[in-house]
Amino acid sequence: MKNKKPIFALFVALVCVFTFSVTIAVCTAYAEPLVYEYFSSKENCSVTYSKNKGWKIKTSNNSQETYMFTLNKSVLSYYVNKGYTNLEITFGNAFDDVEYAGAPVNCKAWVLPAESGKNGNYAWDYVLADRGFSTFYISGWNVRGEGRYSITVDLTNARYDFVNYGITFYLESKDVLGNFVGACFIHSVEFSGVTEEAPEVPENAVKLEKGAQVRMVSPIALGFVSRIDFSVYNNLKSTYGEQNVVVGTAIVSQKELVASGARLTVEDLDLYGLDYDNCIAKTFINSDTAEADGYYRFRAVKYIDSGYLTEKYAALSYIKVTTVLGISYYYYSDFSTEDNVRSALEVSSLAYSDLVVGQDEAYGNQVEFDEKVPENAGKYSPYKAEYREFLSDYLTARYFVENGESSYKIVISQNATEVELLAAEFLKEKIAEATGADMPFVYDTETAGVKGCYISIGQNKLLEDAGLGSLAEQTVCDDGYIMKTVKNTLFIDGIIDRGTLYGVYDFLEQRLNYLLVSSECYTFIPTKNLEFCEIDVALSPTFTSRTYLEFEVMQGYTDPVTATFRRTNNFYLGSMDGYGGKEDVGYVGYDRVHNMQETIIEGVNLYNKIHDTFYNYAEYCIRYTNDNEHYIFMPCLTSGLDGEVGVLDFVFVAMKKLILEKYPQGIKYYSFTQEDSYIDNGYCTCNECNTAEMLYGRSGLLINFMNALADKLSADPEIQANAPDFHLFSFAYHYTKEIPKVSPEKLRCNDNVAMMICLNADNAFNSLFEEGYTSKKILSSWGAYCNDMLFWGYDGNFAYYLDYYPTTSGVLADNVFGLKNIGATTYLINGLYNADNLWFAKMHAYAFSRLAYNFDYEMYAKGSDAYVDKLVKEYLRAYYGESWLAVYNYVTYYMDAYEKAGVVLSGTTPCSSLLSKAQHKEALALIDKAIEDCTNPEIIKRLYSIKATNLAVEIINYTRFNGNSKTAQWKADAYAFCDEFTSVCQKAGLTVWRETGNVSSISAYIDYFKRTVIG
Repeated sequence: MKNKKPIFALFVALVCVFTFSVTIAVCTAYAEPLVYEYFSSKENCSVTYSKNKGWKIKTSNNSQETYMFTLNKSVLSYYVNKGYTNLEITFGNAFDDVEYAGAPVNCKAWVLPAESGKNGNYAWDYVLADRGFSTFYISGWNVRGEGRYSITVDLTNARYDFVNYGITFYLESKDVLGNFVGACFIHSVEFSGVTEEAPEVPENAVKLEKGAQVRMVSPIALGFVSRIDFSVYNNLKSTYGEQNVVVGTAIVSQKELVASGARLTVEDLDLYGLDYDNCIAKTFINSDTAEADGYYRFRAVKYIDSGYLTEKYAALSYIKVTTVLGISYYYYSDFSTEDNVRSALEVSSLAYSDLVVGQDEAYGNQVEFDEKVPENAGKYSPYKAEYREFLSDYLTARYFVENGESSYKIVISQNATEVELLAAEFLKEKIAEATGADMPFVYDTETAGVKGCYISIGQNKLLEDAGLGSLAEQTVCDDGYIMKTVKNTLFIDGIIDRGTLYGVYDFLEQRLNYLLVSSECYTFIPTKNLEFCEIDVALSPTFTSRTYLEFEVMQGYTDPVTATFRRTNNFYLGSMDGYGGKEDVGYVGYDRVHNMQETIIEGVNLYNKIHDTFYNYAEYCIRYTNDNEHYIFMPCLTSGLDGEVGVLDFVFVAMKKLILEKYPQGIKYYSFTQEDSYIDNGYCTCNECNTAEMLYGRSGLLINFMNALADKLSADPEIQANAPDFHLFSFAYHYTKEIPKVSPEKLRCNDNVAMMICLNADNAFNSLFEEGYTSKKILSSWGAYCNDMLFWGYDGNFAYYLDYYPTTSGVLADNVFGLKNIGATTYLINGLYNADNLWFAKMHAYAFSRLAYNFDYEMYAKGSDAYVDKLVKEYLRAYYGESWLAVYNYVTYYMDAYEKAGVVLSGTTPCSSLLSKAQHKEALALIDKAIEDCTNPEIIKRLYSIKATNLAVEIINYTRFNGNSKTAQWKADAYAFCDEFTSVCQKAGLTVWRETGNVSSISAYIDYFKRTVIG
């Protein structure tokens, strides 16, 4: 009879631990590909796999199934390290008779390298060929109940390190001629053995002494002193061996641990993934003689890199006992007071000035003294001269400004940009204003190799020498910035200049309590001291592009200082030259948006000129009337898609010229957006467009055209050579705001086509993402159709500018949070931008700007209303000074009244009409009282702006409030009211606002009221 080769299937045992006796049930297969690869390549073999039984290998000339089972290295190592000395394997009754054909069933065990199997050197080859890998020693086996058999393997004599090796067991049965005939199924594997109990150590065996000490070695280190109970220490050494009892101290950075002021335990280190071996300080016991209190004293020293002098450190002192089985136990000291949380700079500073000469007992042998205290070394300084020199660089950095004086200098590049100069000058001016200290400018060429204290602004050689030249580009995006201290230098740098300017603003706000509201208003708290502290900030803005359209940041009225204070950067800004520019957008025509008509008109003219043709744009558009005044031409968005000359070709030539000629420096976005219309049918209704609309929807029709336009531009050689990174955007607005009728798998925007979703974002009490709202469905769905989503919302009543529009609730934060979560990159709010000195527009713009640039997720988690309320209070305190609380009460009065009245805000209906005249007068009384009590003329002017909008409420609701009798007295009262309103507006500096489509003066507004209401 021919020998039959043993064929095995591989399973892995899953383990379940029970005290000191452990059972491993074989319940899942070891499904590495090499199992299948090896056996399926063998002659007369078939290989199958089932979820319940695992791998099954059969031979064509033997009906018996064979199994091989592996106990992998991690499982085995776990139990060996836990101290289990014996491995007991229990076999089930795979055969009715354990002996087969007169031959006993044999157990074999191999120790196999964990990495075997690579490069075709399969572990299974070793098993099948019986190449003599070392086996474990078998101590015997016996019959157990229920037809089960067991064998015990002594682990104490294992020849291999289980970290690198695993053990494989299998049973085989051979006939009398030695031919393999079958194998037994392994039912379970059990561990048994004796584990040593942990040594008993009293809780107070280790004590951490109060306070940190400084050791001046190589060149600076931080030290802690601890004590260990004399009797406990000696008993442990005699029981477990001196080499197995170690006292140690882990000195850990609080920046890593985040456990300052709390109990620091072994569990804390494990929780934060800190390894004892990596944070243990050098520890040594002073002597073998216990002190009077029965404790040995031992010291720990951690060497501190000079770059981390200002980090806080805490200590954990412990005894580590390792048993003969290799199990380690830790017994640690309490860590419960701020006295044991110190930075190296703190203890160095104290020791530098206050250490008494000869205090060797208190500070140990690690302090190195000069024989004599040199002059000018500090009153009691015992340090060697080189250590004093080293420390002097850092000790001067305890303050940016101390007692109104500073050793700091502001560093700029010799080739500094206009914005970097502006940022540096602004920093210098505001530090001097707050502290009285003068920080002179120096060029980076003057700092090379010169020790000193610096604040570095923007890109310069000092930044590069510190290894931070490209840090901003690596860590933040858009107009974000880094703010980082290295030793005694502070670096502020943005990817672009605007980011650097924002970094300076944030430093002033965070460290000197500046609150920058606008160019006309900022506040700060004077101080003579500005402490140095470690700073490591890398801030990326919440949205790439963001703006709240308000008078001071709108086109020709733009105040660049106010715009940068608000971190506004959108394309509707006016000139920002010298202030870092803006996120511009390319467009054809007179406006950045609503430009489809202008684009196709220019495109037809260009096409005719290039090709000597005579196309008429009106033949490719639908004409409709907007506001019963203007004719608007909207292009056919299926024209030209079929290869015939049409709208696609005309728009292409216009956009190509725009991209290559108007913006040769290159910008990201180019606009092709539908016209504005209060009638919701301003689109082409030709047969092709109607058919496409039925299939794809109006938004699908638009996406299809934008993709075709982007593809045509991308394929143009001149565009490829000069502006390959262009992006187009269009509107999801009015009739295109709904998502396409087909799935995004069938139609979605190209990667270089963005959509700006235009929805009302002006409800004070319900966010865009409120459950059940159409807006949530629209916004959440659009993300599947475009990789780049822009958002345009609204905040104001455009028919009644002066009607107070109460949108300073938590909804502001909810909308920002929701839009960020769905991936919006641009957040633009169309506010009441055609009104100067409109008080609530300024307040809304401030709150929005804070949310849209640096959204505080921790603050938001505490409640959106509380978050926005905090921002409102910040603004009011700064803008209204002594009168801020009266204005806050006015704001909350209206918010409460409108919420009770169930107001739903509208762009055309005044919300003030929901309240009574008495309610408005009650609110006005708060402002009248504030004006009466105020002593600051500028704040009084600002309060009059609030009063003007309150009086405008009466104009809007005049006949409802006062009847319409048209009597002589009624008319006299109405004319008197007009005079009062005019006077208040003049005192407020409120001169123009737009209502019903026009920019109005006070006199024009009053004339209209007199003509239409008084008569």
